[in-house]
Amino acid sequence: GGILSGPLNKRASFSVDLVRGELDTKAVVSATVLDAALNITPLSQEVLTPQGRMSMSFRLDYQWSQDHTLVGRYTNTHVGRKNIGIGDFSLLSRAYNTSETEHLLQLTETAVVSSRVINETRLQFVRTVTDQLGDNSVPTINVSEAFIGGGSEIGRSFLTQDRWELHNNTYFL
Repeated sequence: GGILSGPLNKRASFSVDLVRGELDTKAVVSATVLDAALNITPLSQEVLTPQGRMSMSFRLDYQWSQDHTLVGRYTNTHVGRKNIGIGDFSLLSRAYNTSETEHLLQLTETAVVSSRVINETRLQFVRTVTDQLGDNSVPTINVSEAFIGGGSEIGRSFLTQDRWELHNNTYFL
């Protein structure tokens, strides 16, 4: 990750912030299955279940006048996970992937009304998009104390949520 910031001119400044992280975790499948000849066989398998996160933020500060400032911010965050839903008795065929992306936009205007009164108005928009992808077209097979196979517990699903907020705060000092 990294941050880059500085002045644009006498009244404006900017900031850019980038962060990326990867985490390689593993799920361990410990099950009892049948091989091709229908013999009872123990199965021990490690499967990568990687997770990733990336966030980008941009900020612009502008001093309108001596008593008024405007701040604009945009943040995009993406989180992804692969091979969720497996481990213990749950076989690799049950795996599914998820991703979530959030867009955040904020505009804040601050006014110094007097030496004792400050007014702040903030408008915020947040869009969250959640996506899950698995193959649930195959029936689940649950053999108690042996394995859980078949399709994943979820199929294809997605959800988009939009949220608007408007705040106006006046501070008396």
